[in-house]
Amino acid sequence: MSRHLTGRRLGLLGREPGFRSLFLATLGSGLGTWLALVALQIDVLRRTHSPLWMSALLIADNPLADVVPILPTVARTFSRDDKVSAFLRIYQPNEPQLVSVMTRVVDTTNRTVFEQRKELASEAFRARTADFDVPLPLSQLVPGNYLLKIEVTRGEWRAERDARFEISSKR
Repeated sequence: MSRHLTGRRLGLLGREPGFRSLFLATLGSGLGTWLALVALQIDVLRRTHSPLWMSALLIADNPLADVVPILPTVARTFSRDDKVSAFLRIYQPNEPQLVSVMTRVVDTTNRTVFEQRKELASEAFRARTADFDVPLPLSQLVPGNYLLKIEVTRGEWRAERDARFEISSKR
């Protein structure tokens, strides 16, 4: 059986920074035809001038620290009893310096209901990257919708990520 692979080069490098959806599909022909489809969301980073980058923000409800820093979940509705954390990776392509990480949770009236600042010294960066995770204070929140905001600053440079989530009134 002969297999022919065809493909197209992805032009992601010339794109403006932001999230892009990428769909990959494979097809077979003849007896035993097969199909595989993978949908990915890619974060195209601005890497030209900024000395500070961040990965996508992941929400986790079951950390597996021995295998991966977290096990991400697509769930965005939690109870006040759930143990949930947020994770992201901070990159400094040049010589790492002190960064400040501000974590905020705001409610639907844009009122800050949780705020935490943490400093990461240059020594926290291994191979120019540092992992950052923060437990979310779900037990302190009333049922409703919230926005988690994480902002990293280094001098005048700033990068931020956010994610929406909900606290359910059901247990």
